[in-house]
Amino acid sequence: VAQVVLVEFLEFLQFELELEFLLAQSTQNEVQSYTQNNYTTSEKAKEAGKIIADAIYEAVDHTWGTDEEKLKSAMISINGNNVMETLDAWNKSKAGEFGGESMLESIYDDIFWGDERKEYTMIILDALAEKAKNAKVDISAEYDAVVKELGCWWRDDSKIFKLINEIHKNLGGKEYKEF
Repeated sequence: VAQVVLVEFLEFLQFELELEFLLAQSTQNEVQSYTQNNYTTSEKAKEAGKIIADAIYEAVDHTWGTDEEKLKSAMISINGNNVMETLDAWNKSKAGEFGGESMLESIYDDIFWGDERKEYTMIILDALAEKAKNAKVDISAEYDAVVKELGCWWRDDSKIFKLINEIHKNLGGKEYKEF
């Protein structure tokens, strides 16, 4: 058991170092960009998005339940510079294993506490809002609707998923079925 824990810790540490390196590189000035759908991205941002999506997948598909440390670490790495790439990477390579679920739906399936769900939803929502602001796209109605729904005692999770997916798509992202 101690060896398994040590191996998992080393894998987590390796993820942290790879992600820190990629995020540092993606903020450098001379990054080659290209357009994918309706948003501009870079190879570094795509790579960071894939690493984050893979880490979230590993955290929610963990052998002994959710790897909460890895999930939290991956989630706090999401920002306006990589949110689209992270959601697209999930939809392209992971959603099929979860019956077409979005990344947020898969996280909700593993996290049962409302505060953590709200925290992770807000990380994605705020990153999408940052991306929208930079792209000069108004998502205020959808943003406000998600925040309102998160504040409800009996919230409708499917409404939250739909709104997040709608924002993602309106910013140029692809749904699972489009890959």
